[in-house]
Amino acid sequence: MPRQLLSSIAFAAATLTSCAVPEPARSQADGAEARYVEASSLLTSDEHRRTEVLTSVELHEISAEDVETLIQGELPANVRVARTGQSDALLLQGPGEQVVAAIEVVRRLDAR
Repeated sequence: MPRQLLSSIAFAAATLTSCAVPEPARSQADGAEARYVEASSLLTSDEHRRTEVLTSVELHEISAEDVETLIQGELPANVRVARTGQSDALLLQGPGEQVVAAIEVVRRLDAR
């Protein structure tokens, strides 16, 4: 192959790679895609209760590190917790109905 053609292919591949959209989060349990849903929507609607969701919960009185430590024993089995780069938010992922229960636990801990 001519050198110019190889350069063009390499450039096209690099461009596609740099423009790639990240894949949605996946559940470790069943491989289902998690959809980001605002916590307020999860609490007020049944639309996502049976799907895999990812949400963030803002904290006001306690740090994400403290909540993460305190919540471990109270979490529904299929909900995963992660901290963001900030200390005032927590990420929750799992089945919608169980994430709703976890949001309620986080809010109760944050209100102490």
